Amino acid sequence: MDAQILGGPVLNPANGHVYCILQPNTWTGSEAQAVALGGHLATIRSAAESQWVLNTFGAWTGTNLLWIGLNDIGSNGTFYWVSGETASYLASPS
Repeated sequence: MDAQILGGPVLNPANGHVYCILQPNTWTGSEAQAVALGGHLATIRSAAESQWVLNTFGAWTGTNLLWIGLNDIGSNGTFYWVSGETASYLASPS
């Protein structure tokens, strides 16, 4: 699978993580593209990180609708991050 990066990589100076915006796709397709690039869809750990992602990549899409790595595929209503981290932060930016 050839993942097409539309923007980035961009370093978040607050946490040292690198992010890219990928071509539009389904959630599953986007995660597969991220894995092909050696990562995953973003794991959001705080309100500040959530706002940074929205501010940085919302302009690329013209919307605040971005895929992130939070899902409940394994069990409806039980959310987890594709990175394997516990879903302790679940709020959206204001």
